[in-house]
Amino acid sequence: MDMTYPELFVRAIHMLAPFRSVALGLVCANAAIGLLSLAEPIVLGKMIDAFTNVVRRDDKDLFTIAPLFILWAGLGATTVAINFFTILHADKMSQRMRIHSIKEYTDRALHLPVSYHERHAPSHAFQILLDGSNTLWVLCFSFFRDNCASFVMLAMLCPILFFLNWRLAIPLVVLALCVYSLFSISLFYAEKAQVKADDKNTNFLARAADLLAHMKLIAVYDSASAEMGQFEKLQAQYLQEQEPLLTFWAGIITASRAASMLSILLVFGTGLWLMTNDLTTIGEVVGFSFIAQIAISRMDAVSVFLSTVFQQKPKLEKFFDVLEAEPFDGCSAVCGDKTEVQGDISFEDVSFSYSNGNVALRDVSFNLKAGTMTALVGRSGSGKTTILSLLCRFYNPAKGKILIDRGPLSDLPLRSLRRSMAVMFQDPMVLARSIEENVRFGSEGAPWNEVEDA
Repeated sequence: MDMTYPELFVRAIHMLAPFRSVALGLVCANAAIGLLSLAEPIVLGKMIDAFTNVVRRDDKDLFTIAPLFILWAGLGATTVAINFFTILHADKMSQRMRIHSIKEYTDRALHLPVSYHERHAPSHAFQILLDGSNTLWVLCFSFFRDNCASFVMLAMLCPILFFLNWRLAIPLVVLALCVYSLFSISLFYAEKAQVKADDKNTNFLARAADLLAHMKLIAVYDSASAEMGQFEKLQAQYLQEQEPLLTFWAGIITASRAASMLSILLVFGTGLWLMTNDLTTIGEVVGFSFIAQIAISRMDAVSVFLSTVFQQKPKLEKFFDVLEAEPFDGCSAVCGDKTEVQGDISFEDVSFSYSNGNVALRDVSFNLKAGTMTALVGRSGSGKTTILSLLCRFYNPAKGKILIDRGPLSDLPLRSLRRSMAVMFQDPMVLARSIEENVRFGSEGAPWNEVEDA
């Protein structure tokens, strides 16, 4: 699924639906932090102007600037208190959203048809889960802890600066637009390269999971060295794609940080000229210099955040691809409410091919009577497992019909079909649970005597 950045943002916000009240509170708190971040240097500038006037008048009564000092200190204390609230609740909500996203992904993956997952190894689906949930957690925490306030502040920056002193504001706004343009152009040219790098990273991590999951098999065939050779090749391919991008982003972020020094020079240079013409005050120049530093640092933080979103976009797309996939309920348009299955089975001219093009069955027909025992015998790859998979409705036949109790298999509710079957596949499957839980799997309510008999 190729999602645009606005679509990606909206989909991520949708994941916050269970926590909307906390998210709204954090947005309001971040808005307050953004406005307070602008108010503090402005009040500081006013306080410096008031102090300068006291010195010029040779007035020993410094209590005239006490209200401004109290206001400035109060703004700082309020910012600290709101920051504590924001960090605490952003962390809690991000952790909860991560757990929620893992649950949603697992639930949807379990209800997708087997054919959806056959394109990749099981470790691939697990890697997508880890990458997607961890990325959502990091981005959510980063956004609600810092970057939401940065966006609010940058949005309010232009009107507030122009209201205070438009002459000092012009060079800052021009510099900000240059930094933004540089980042936007960089984002456009690096997007395709990042998709390739992420594909290499997914393959690399999936291979690692595959090796660790089959250590006994690797030991039996003494293939550790050969497997590590292939693994190192995947590692080299990933680094070959990713390292140029890391160098590129290091240059972009360094350039945005260099803009902080340039902003100070612009403010003081412009302010010096304006002061000689009585168009500003030293307090405004100092206040603007602080605002410039804060604004550039916020832009730097936003650029890092957006570059992270950019780098993690392919992972989120794969994660949301699973969440957006249509679940498989196993029923046709005329699916009934039949729950009892007698067991008469008929295959009528059934053909089936896997997604890789391999033909597994061609025009297969047979009848099985309920209550009888039938053995399917044939060489490896002749279609025995495929017939069982079609009967379980892991796949649908490309041609022909499968009947059960003289009715189409697709008309039988999937739950009723699979509750009427007991299946033992040729590959051993043992869950990472206790022996009792493995025995009870599929029949959790079975009495203890049946568990013992099994």
